[in-house]
Amino acid sequence: MIRALRDWVNHRIGLSDIVQHALYEPIPGGARFRYITGSVLVFAFVTQAITGIFLWMAYSPSSQTAYESVWYIQHQMSGGWLVRGIHHFMAQAMVVVMALHMLQVIWDGAYRAPREVNYWLGLVLLQLVMGLGLTGYLLPWDQKGYWATNVATNLATLVPFVGKDLQQLAVGGNEYGHHTLTRFFALHAGVLPGLLVIFLVLHIAIFRRHGIMAKITPGRADDYFWPRQVLFDAIGCLVLLGIVLLCVIHFDLGAITGKHQELTRLGADLGAPADPAEQYSAARPEWYYLFLFQLLKYFPGSSEIWGAIIIPGIVMTVLALLPFIGRTNIGHQFSRAFIVVLLVGAGVLTCLAWSQDYFALVAGRLNLDGEAYAKKFAASREFLQAREDAERDAHRTNELINRRETLEDGKLSEVRLIPKQGAVFLLRNDPMTRGPRLFKQHCASCHDYADAEGKRPSGLSAPLQSPEATADSKVKRDEKGNVVYPAAASGAPNLFGFGSRAWIKGVLNPDALVKIAFGEPQPSSDPKIAADKEHLDNYKRPIDAPYFGNTNHKAGRMTTWVKQHAEMLKGDDGEAIAAALSAQAQLRTQTKEDAEDTVEIQKGIGLIQQHCTSCHRFGDHGQLGLAPDLTGYGSYEWMMGLVSDPSHERFYRGENDRMPSFAKDLARPERNNLSVRELSLIVDWIRGNYYRADDPEPVLPHTPDHAEEAVLLARTVTEPRGSIVGAPAAAQETQLAKAERLFRQYCAACHNRVDSSGHGIAARNPTAPNLAGFGSREWVAGILDPKRVAGPDYVGNTRHKEGQMAKEFVQTDLAEPDDAAKAKIATIVAALSAEAALPAQAEADKKAEEDKTLDKGRAAMADSFGNYACIDCHKYREKGDLGSAPDLTGWGSKEWLVRFISDPTAEVCYRDTNDRMPSFGKAGPGPKKALLSPDDIDLLARWLRGEKLE
Repeated sequence: MIRALRDWVNHRIGLSDIVQHALYEPIPGGARFRYITGSVLVFAFVTQAITGIFLWMAYSPSSQTAYESVWYIQHQMSGGWLVRGIHHFMAQAMVVVMALHMLQVIWDGAYRAPREVNYWLGLVLLQLVMGLGLTGYLLPWDQKGYWATNVATNLATLVPFVGKDLQQLAVGGNEYGHHTLTRFFALHAGVLPGLLVIFLVLHIAIFRRHGIMAKITPGRADDYFWPRQVLFDAIGCLVLLGIVLLCVIHFDLGAITGKHQELTRLGADLGAPADPAEQYSAARPEWYYLFLFQLLKYFPGSSEIWGAIIIPGIVMTVLALLPFIGRTNIGHQFSRAFIVVLLVGAGVLTCLAWSQDYFALVAGRLNLDGEAYAKKFAASREFLQAREDAERDAHRTNELINRRETLEDGKLSEVRLIPKQGAVFLLRNDPMTRGPRLFKQHCASCHDYADAEGKRPSGLSAPLQSPEATADSKVKRDEKGNVVYPAAASGAPNLFGFGSRAWIKGVLNPDALVKIAFGEPQPSSDPKIAADKEHLDNYKRPIDAPYFGNTNHKAGRMTTWVKQHAEMLKGDDGEAIAAALSAQAQLRTQTKEDAEDTVEIQKGIGLIQQHCTSCHRFGDHGQLGLAPDLTGYGSYEWMMGLVSDPSHERFYRGENDRMPSFAKDLARPERNNLSVRELSLIVDWIRGNYYRADDPEPVLPHTPDHAEEAVLLARTVTEPRGSIVGAPAAAQETQLAKAERLFRQYCAACHNRVDSSGHGIAARNPTAPNLAGFGSREWVAGILDPKRVAGPDYVGNTRHKEGQMAKEFVQTDLAEPDDAAKAKIATIVAALSAEAALPAQAEADKKAEEDKTLDKGRAAMADSFGNYACIDCHKYREKGDLGSAPDLTGWGSKEWLVRFISDPTAEVCYRDTNDRMPSFGKAGPGPKKALLSPDDIDLLARWLRGEKLE
């Protein structure tokens, strides 16, 4: 039956003839291993096609999903790491085999007539393979591929006349992004493979026409392709696959059995997700392009076109002309020499690129002079540091993707994986990653961040003191020739361990408090600057001043007090004060100690109240004005307030020593040096509040909303912010006292509640309406009064001052009402106030109901006063629609107030027109609780309405 089927197929398509033609190609001089490179290249391409198709099935070519899909392939898809690894390393193997194939072709003369057309097809295939390598490098959309491709495509601009257009065509516009990725994917997965198949078929067809260019050895018999050459080719393919597989497992045979590395850590590298905002100093092309990268270094500036376009163009032209050059024996010897020199030269340039990048690692072993190689040392260290940072970011990305959160029941959640904003969102909002970078950019010029051994996070260095300069910007020297440095303070405390017991003990040590020391100046890493002995950059010296030594507080009241009480602070009292003050920071690193040392902390609280509150406020002891408030000292909220505005009344006021207010204006964030989110990342990093994979109760970064709420609350000055951590329990609080405390604590940062006689709770800098009498007829009449609506008691200090309600309705439509309009407004006031059902005006509401005033007012809500009626923006009972302004149904009632305080952004409230008011009853994300409990909000609502409280 099998024979019959074979005969049937053979009769129709000539299968036997095809097999005969394919396998029984004559090989003069017999089969040889030197002939395997062509077949090995075909095998490599087929392997790439197969693995590429499997990768394609899971890959999503979008700037929002590319990295995420590759991460899925690498870490979650069954065998994904293996498929990706084979695809990655086989691509590199193709380049090596192609170089060997070209060497063999030219060495054996297989490029000469009549095979020159096939040789030219081979050059085209070479360009296509290199193009596949270039386009594939970008597809993981990680930092390495993104920035290396950025550099590569920028070279296109060097092409005369059309360079800029070529770059825009490749990039898909003026900026790298989604269109760049989709174009490179289309080229990599569609255009270039299709062209490669077409030219490969032509290449093989013409090769079969002319046969192999054999090396004839006397006495060596001819042979056919089958079986010996097929065996040699198969061995070559098997060896190549074996080498590739060893590369995939990083030559760790133990990984196959799971004894060494985790399988998900094998295969091709995957860096941190591409982030255009984060420069990558170690951006390099794949190794087979390094020779071009190195060549460009010898053609700086305007001569770069020689290394990028002209010389490579000349080389390719000579390669294309070799069939004509090699017609004679001398020409053939030139061709041999040319290809050898070309490959050796490319290899040398590649090795030079590697040696320069890794120079700092090997220079010490070779005893090379540091000064003579200063520039090489600096460049190599920058590269190695960037590589180290990139590896750390890649590892951190995996940690954050596999993060787990603490649920409300205290248990850990399942792995959260990648959020809808993408993997880069995790890094951008990770204090451990972004914190030190923002610190370096905005804080490190004054503050150090070094541990007791002088070690600092990657990228950070000690603050430097610059020498004084002459009129011509040279180093100023004294009469003895010594460099003159300024005497004025120029720094700030070392923030490593800020708020910890060890840090505070240093503040209480009179010697450590004022310590300042200077290191030896380090010459500039730029050889040209280093050669100029009068250049300012050669005399910058590192500063070691852990506390007040390099600040204007060095001679301040705090320093005097510490010196006067030095003996007391050396003993147990100093330990107790440090423990108590540090406990206010609630640092995760000392949670256990704080829980165990309750007695010592209570003792320290008493000592602080006794000795420190003449200048500082601490809970309900002391007052603001002379020194920073110590209530909540070092906590997240306290630090957010301090860094956002150190000159605030709760902190240093006029004694602030040069520290900028990084986020003072929350209403106009574009004016600030830092966004509140960036501020939060720095604070969380300094406090050590960031996700750790081994943390039994992992923490996540604060959201921007929580960060802004923290800043607002930290600037509360009418009452101490929160209770004293570790203090003995206070006496039972009455409902009235608690309501007033809650208002002072959470509301009085913005709102007054002061009556016409001046009694009540006042905000120092009110930025929201006065809530005294809220919901009463007098209050409602005021907000509908054109002269009062934009005043400080209503919307005068809010964004609503320029809004439709105040500007267009009250100040325009109600500006000059006639008697009929006044009467109608009076009924609206009565009707709206009646919605609140305030106990204080229950009789008046009842009378208004009986004489139909409320019915008239409710009907008047739909009447226009010129341009607008109330229900044009507000919903009121059955009239109007939700959306543009708060629902007035039940306005001012306890239920309405509870809903409004809980979430002013709710659909029945202000939605997206909410003006900075926190959602006090809104929890999340994760374990983060709401600022106020439902019972607290209910109590506040009742108190605001004037209900009787215990």
